[in-house]
Amino acid sequence: METHNISLLNWASQSPDLNPIENLWDYLDYQIQKRKPLLTSKQELIRIIQEEWANISIEILHNLILSMLRCIKDVIRVKGEHIKY
Repeated sequence: METHNISLLNWASQSPDLNPIENLWDYLDYQIQKRKPLLTSKQELIRIIQEEWANISIEILHNLILSMLRCIKDVIRVKGEHIKY
């Protein structure tokens, strides 16, 4: 981390607000819910999840990473309480 000039917090986070994968799961769920007609089998769900996962753009991932600074500032502002995103 030091060789790439990446700053670290002094404590480990246990907050889902500071875990970008939570937002990625929400995005993936939204993409799956948009599918019509509704899924009818476990195999179909697995196939659709894999398809939607493969379709996640670099832009979506980049935006999630960039949102972390704002999330960290907001969690510090509310002293560790839950933030709305």
